[in-house]
This record gives sequence, structure tokens and C-alpha cells, in this order.
Amino acid sequence: DSLQRENDEFLRNIDEKMKKVLKGLVKGQVKEQVSQLPMPVAADLSEMELKKILIEKMEGN
Repeated sequence: DSLQRENDEFLRNIDEKMKKVLKGLVKGQVKEQVSQLPMPVAADLSEMELKKILIEKMEGN
């Protein structure tokens, strides 16, 4: 029982760290992609569209 709890906590920690790493990578990629767009196009991207890109990138990894 104690070993199972330790294992569960270990897996949760790994999951949290992986999510943080992926989130950082995705943010960097989104910033890079948006910076390459012409300014009027980049200005038109709504927060919702950026979130969609972020989710798609996270699901792809």
C-alpha cells in the first residue's frame, strides 16, 4: 500500500514535469510561428485561436 502510494506520487510528479516542459515548448513554438506572420494577420489572431494552436500542439506530442 505504501509502495503503491509512492509509485502514484512519483507518476504524478513525472506527469506534472512533462506537462510543464511541453507547455514551455509549445509556447515557444507558438511565439515563433506568430512572429513570422505579417503584423495585421498576427493582430487578428484571437486568444481562442492561440489556445487552439496550443492544445493541438500539446495533443500532437
